[in-house]
Formats: sequence, C-alpha cells, structure tokens
Amino acid sequence: RAVGIFVIYALVWITLGFAFYVFCLSLVSIPDSLETIIYLILIYVAAYIIGYLSIITPGGIGVREGVLLYLLTPIFPPGESVLISIGSRLWFIVGEVCCSLISIIIYRRKNVTGFEKLL
Repeated sequence: RAVGIFVIYALVWITLGFAFYVFCLSLVSIPDSLETIIYLILIYVAAYIIGYLSIITPGGIGVREGVLLYLLTPIFPPGESVLISIGSRLWFIVGEVCCSLISIIIYRRKNVTGFEKLL
C-alpha cells in the first residue's frame, strides 16, 4: 500500500514538473534534449518543496521564485530566468483561482447547506 501511494505521489510531481517544462517551452527557446526536460522537472519540484518548507513566507512566495531563478540561470539567460520564475508563480495563481471558481460554481449549483454563509 505504501509503495502504491509513493508511486501516485511521484507521478503527481512528475506531471507538475512536466507542466512546468511545457510552460517554459511556451515562453522561451529550450534546448531539445531529455536531459533538459528532466532537469526542468527536478528544478520545479525542488523549488516547490523548498518554497513549501519556508515557514516565514506565505505560500513560499519569493522563496520558490528565488530557487527557480538560481537553478534556471545555468541554462537560460538571466532575463529569461526571471520571466520563467515570476511567470510560473502567476501561472500557478491563475490555476488556483480557476479551480476555486469552479468549485464555487459546483457548490452553488448543488445548493450545499451552509456554504452561502462562507461567502
């Protein structure tokens, strides 16, 4: 059972990292190699975890971007690294807002008791 849970979490992190790779691909030119894809996946996962573990900043804001900037600089010019690190935060925020709005719409349509008191 523990192995199954580990595999699921690993797939989630790999998927999130791959989505980051596609995000980077949409913004800048990326060297086309499996090594670069794996590196970008690992960078994003590491930055996310380090930002999450930062207890002095809400949501790891600034920490995740700093880690991304530091780790992206060896493969991208500084300007592109800044664009990717700040853009990824905005990308994540937009995703969270969209998910929140969808959940509000679903709950309002189901007329969940007590939910209106929260809004």
